[in-house]
Amino acid sequence: PAPTLDVTATAEPTPSPTAAVPPTETPSPEQQPIISPALRSPDGALIAYVEFQFVRCPPGCSVVFEDRQGTELLRIPFTDPALSRIADAWAAYTIDAWLDDSSGVVLGGSCECDGAGEHPVVIVKPDGGVIDSGVSALLGSSGAHVSPNGRYLLSRDRIDSPWGPGVGCAISGSAKLIELLTGDVISEVPDVGLALVDWQWLDGSNLAYALRPFPNPDDGTCDQQQCEWRQLPVEWHLLTIP
Repeated sequence: PAPTLDVTATAEPTPSPTAAVPPTETPSPEQQPIISPALRSPDGALIAYVEFQFVRCPPGCSVVFEDRQGTELLRIPFTDPALSRIADAWAAYTIDAWLDDSSGVVLGGSCECDGAGEHPVVIVKPDGGVIDSGVSALLGSSGAHVSPNGRYLLSRDRIDSPWGPGVGCAISGSAKLIELLTGDVISEVPDVGLALVDWQWLDGSNLAYALRPFPNPDDGTCDQQQCEWRQLPVEWHLLTIP
């Protein structure tokens, strides 16, 4: 007789239950925190930067201090009551400068913004303290308004444009130098019928600034003559802080 083949039925294994895993949401670009350039303190002991999140500012924005190994030591959110002027005004995207004795950083004195505005400027200390002397600055460009030693602020005075309203048509004719620790005005660039068109900090106590005669509105509108006017020669002056 032909051999027979015994077939043993095999039962299908019972699938084990699996936990549902929710899909991981990728944060949108607006939700990604922006880390400003890190500035090392003059004594080399600390690093400071701003962590900024557009859609969650002020709660998503902070001043961060780290040690030289990159270990976070302190995080001060913009929701801190001492930073209320920063939180309620233009956002501070970056650290402006360290004080020359490494006792704090200047916040709010740069303009990475969509237009000119009145910006509050404060000093934040590595121990969490904030020095707010009520100082504000009219900022309309990304120029260095804060001195390299973090002690002084150039705040231009607001004036009406000789051409009337228009984007890029406003010109400052005078400015104040303000001591950030006290809020005192220590010097001024006088308004003598000249426009303040440029400036450069040479060091912590010397400021070079350029003046040019105001344009004559009878020569045309802002759109008609702004480019030509901005190419005219300027006269440079030196202001030394006593």
